[in-house]
Amino acid sequence: SINVDTYNLVYSTLAQESKALNIIGIPGNHDFADREGNVHSLSPMSSILRVEDTEKNSLFSESLGLNLGFLPYNDSLDITKQNLKRLQSLRTKENVPTVILGHVGVRGA
Repeated sequence: SINVDTYNLVYSTLAQESKALNIIGIPGNHDFADREGNVHSLSPMSSILRVEDTEKNSLFSESLGLNLGFLPYNDSLDITKQNLKRLQSLRTKENVPTVILGHVGVRGA
């Protein structure tokens, strides 16, 4: 469990910083309350930051001039490969760099 004072400090800091920054949260394995990733600790923060849906991996282009994709944590190599293929199919701009932000477990690292 998370210490309440620590959680409140993190929440208030993110709330303050999100006024000037676009903050994106990607749930990872330590955030999940279940193995399927249906329940996670970032849900309460969705009012102050963008929390990526663990069921989808989105790819979007903003004023950054790049394709930006999100790969949520999954402990299945096959599902991770499927998610990477899905991200590739979602690319919106062919002639710009693609950056993938993810939480990927690597056995033996």
